[in-house]
Amino acid sequence: MKKDLFQIKSIYLKSLLLLLIFSFITGFRFDYFDKLFYFDVLLILYIISVFFLQKGISISKFTFDFIKILFVIFLPPIILINFTSDTSGSLQFFSQYIFLITVLPLFLESVYKTKQYDFFLKSLLFALIINSLLFLLKYFELVGQLYFRDYPFRFALGEFGPNEMGHYLILMLFLITVFINSRFKTLVELIGVIPFVLTLSKTVWVQLSVYLIVKKTKLMLIGLILMFLVLYFSGYFSVVYEVMNSILQDFSTTTTSNTIRLEMMRNAFSSIPSTILFPGYHSILNLDTSLSVHNGILSYIVNFGLISFILLFLITFYFISRNIKYRYFRFILFFIFLDFITLIFNPIINSRIVWLPLFIYIYTYHYKKDEYV
Repeated sequence: MKKDLFQIKSIYLKSLLLLLIFSFITGFRFDYFDKLFYFDVLLILYIISVFFLQKGISISKFTFDFIKILFVIFLPPIILINFTSDTSGSLQFFSQYIFLITVLPLFLESVYKTKQYDFFLKSLLFALIINSLLFLLKYFELVGQLYFRDYPFRFALGEFGPNEMGHYLILMLFLITVFINSRFKTLVELIGVIPFVLTLSKTVWVQLSVYLIVKKTKLMLIGLILMFLVLYFSGYFSVVYEVMNSILQDFSTTTTSNTIRLEMMRNAFSSIPSTILFPGYHSILNLDTSLSVHNGILSYIVNFGLISFILLFLITFYFISRNIKYRYFRFILFFIFLDFITLIFNPIINSRIVWLPLFIYIYTYHYKKDEYV
């Protein structure tokens, strides 16, 4: 009887995790409790379920300290919210982050304590790869419309557009490196990566280039040599030149989209002094500038204030300096650096979904640092 009850509880918790993963990938919302994300509600349900269905579950010192650090970082904007022009709108925006930095660490702690951490990460990887395959089927018109974002011929999922898909890409590459057997790793990477190339995103292309150069140096060199030989004997150099010229033009500062983004960044830079006492909280009433800056760092400063950003920077620097000697930490730091490229070119730090992979990296290091990768 006890064994059957244990199996039922395990199936129930795994089902809840799968629902959460689905909502993370799709980013579906519904209008209830301040437009909470669907996966926020599932996070709460999972935590409550763990405490009711599992005995002996307690919060570790690591998670407790992690939550305290997050609240220290967000304390200045919590205090300054009393001086905003749009207090109710600011509270609506900021309450979502208070919820996030409290519940998300508790969720990851409970997933680990119930011995479901590997299942959770493997399921995330499976979901990302399945979505990649589904997009390829849709791209080659083998299936009809799926729940992808409405970008013709560009890979996009959930809350993110093509330019923000680098966030999903890095999470997928990280999970492949951790979980896939070396014999199949290259094949799985190839299957998963192709759709991300089809995002036609400069951010994704830069991330992929860095990843290949650093992690796949030999494969990259062999691929370039083979490509050179094929192009030489087929006489397609002129076509490649035109394609490369088109890509380089897309990176040009004279391109209309890049000009708009640079203007957004200039507005944000000029607004930094006012954020010391009056953060924007994603409200135009609080700060007269473009709040959706196409740069995650500037976007953070504009919306949460310079003081909060300085605290975040100092704590991050301290954390890196204390752990950089560990090989496993350097391994994870590389993927965080790749994800950082997404933040430089996109404002997704203001999307709460972006914090889940970052917290996953931190908890993976904490719980798996003694394992070989």
